[in-house]
Amino acid sequence: MKGSITKNKKTGKWDFYFNNGYDPQTGKRKQVRRRGFSSRKEANLAMTKLIVEIENQTELLNDVSKTMFSDFANAWIEIKKISIQYSTYSRYRQTIKNLIAPYLGQLKLNQLTEDVLNHFIQSLVKKNLAKSTIRRAWITVKQILKSASKKGAFNYQLVEEVKIPPMEQTAKFWSEEEIEIFLNAPNRLQRLSKHYYACAFTILTGLRKQEVLALRWKDINFKERICHIQQTVVESETGYKIAQKGKTQTSLGKIILPQKAVDILEKQKEHILMNKSELDSEYTDLDLIFCRRNGKILKPSLINNGFDITIKNLNLPKIRFHDLRHTHATYLLSKGINPKIVQERLRHKDIKTTLGIYGHATLTMQTEAANLLDKSF
Repeated sequence: MKGSITKNKKTGKWDFYFNNGYDPQTGKRKQVRRRGFSSRKEANLAMTKLIVEIENQTELLNDVSKTMFSDFANAWIEIKKISIQYSTYSRYRQTIKNLIAPYLGQLKLNQLTEDVLNHFIQSLVKKNLAKSTIRRAWITVKQILKSASKKGAFNYQLVEEVKIPPMEQTAKFWSEEEIEIFLNAPNRLQRLSKHYYACAFTILTGLRKQEVLALRWKDINFKERICHIQQTVVESETGYKIAQKGKTQTSLGKIILPQKAVDILEKQKEHILMNKSELDSEYTDLDLIFCRRNGKILKPSLINNGFDITIKNLNLPKIRFHDLRHTHATYLLSKGINPKIVQERLRHKDIKTTLGIYGHATLTMQTEAANLLDKSF
């Protein structure tokens, strides 16, 4: 590095500056400048010392750029672990292990070029993976490389030119007729899934799966039909546990239950009392409404199985359990319910989130509004 030392005409002091390469994220030249030295010699000594320190640091950063991607990624996720839920950490680990490491794992950070990253995406596409899966893998890679760029080990500008398949709208929902068929399942099927009532309750409330499975009887005010959402089921290293927090800061709250949902709770209570009577001391009473037969926390994936079996037996279009939440919101919006109310029921932080997800329903409402104007005038 070469520097320049000049005398400030206004102050009479000596200043120096030198160029220190380019910022890996912005591509702009980085300039180091110091002012206010009493003499040219003092300024030169200070500049020389600072250049040596920066060159030593740069050499250390260059060593980071020679790190294998897998090693850097594993170190990154272990640091991130302390600030995220275990389920998120586990998902990161699986994504790195199954989707990213097989292609990028044995490459050094300084070997990751634009072409390499594009070929990585193409390799995922050739496996016919879902676009959402490819997107999840790419977002994880970007986060890891952003961390590497902060250490000067990667030029983050390279990721901007990487192309990924465009995302399609994945939210699915049932029509009013299909909702009615599902809610009428007790009269249509000879044998119900033991988790059916949890599914029916979800479609009538719009709660998230982990919120439904964490609901306690004391969270329900039957007289005023109020459901308090105060906790959620989360994955831990030892299994599943109850956490006194929601998915987001605004997740916790309360909603008013329709009478149909209250009726479902009454039927579920009959099953709980029956299980308590049959199992006696073997029943673990956590006050949970939707739980395993012995009262313990129900593994979220098990409710998916019961749901899939039910919709198959009813010949309904296949949707995910989480799409029951989408169905709840879409139905309310299609019936002209104010989007602000729907936002409150879903407990979205911002109404923009609600409108962004359910634009299809608000478009239908616009059509109905236009038709109303035609009839009125």
